[in-house]
Amino acid sequence: MTNRIKKTFENLQLNDKKGIILYLTTGIPNNETTAELALELFNSGADIIELGIPFSDPLADGVTIQQSSQKALEKGVNIDTCFDVCKMIRNKNDNNPIVLMGYFNPILQYGLDEFISKAKSCGVDGIIVPDLPLEESLILLEKCSSNDINLIYLIAPTTSTERIKEICKGNDAPQARQMGKGENGAPQARQREKGGNGAPQARPEGKMKKMARRRRARAKNEENCAPQARQGKKMKKWRAACAPQKANCEKFRSVMYF
Repeated sequence: MTNRIKKTFENLQLNDKKGIILYLTTGIPNNETTAELALELFNSGADIIELGIPFSDPLADGVTIQQSSQKALEKGVNIDTCFDVCKMIRNKNDNNPIVLMGYFNPILQYGLDEFISKAKSCGVDGIIVPDLPLEESLILLEKCSSNDINLIYLIAPTTSTERIKEICKGNDAPQARQMGKGENGAPQARQREKGGNGAPQARPEGKMKKMARRRRARAKNEENCAPQARQGKKMKKWRAACAPQKANCEKFRSVMYF
């Protein structure tokens, strides 16, 4: 059978479309709801769903996934739980790809052969192991390839061209997963600290300049709107001219954030 990931990317390329890949932490709020959410996301246009295997020390993940993983662990979610959720999804959807994302220690403790065997039987199409570098992944890569499962590596914006070529050379997956600088799984908007997908983000330089211009314009408007020692008709005329600027000042106060 053709791997669903490969088939999905071929269809996207054929129709000149971009794919939508969404992430769910398995077991949040419960197993049944996780499966229902995945099915609804597929029905709403998602191309691939990543199911996160909760881990106690998710180094590559931001606060949101850290918290959801901790809650899942407290509920007793483990690798077998993830396989059960995969089965629930496959009972109603056999077309869209499912990718498991988890750290290497639980997979190693589970047993590589057993993990890959059960993943295949549950209809898993790909695996992401964020803390497993290329040089240490060859055994897992071989087992995945022999079971028609893609082992998907992470490529960051800082990854060199030579490294990308090296990763893709030994990888049958149609597309290596692109991630931002930093971590996965938290909102990026309205945050100043440097981070990545799911970690606080530094504001782009262009946006910072734009916001600086707005602050200067607001300060100028407020200065222009300051009370002046004017009398009679000139005072009324000045107040009328300042009215729109005062409105702009209030508008700036309502939309700006720092």
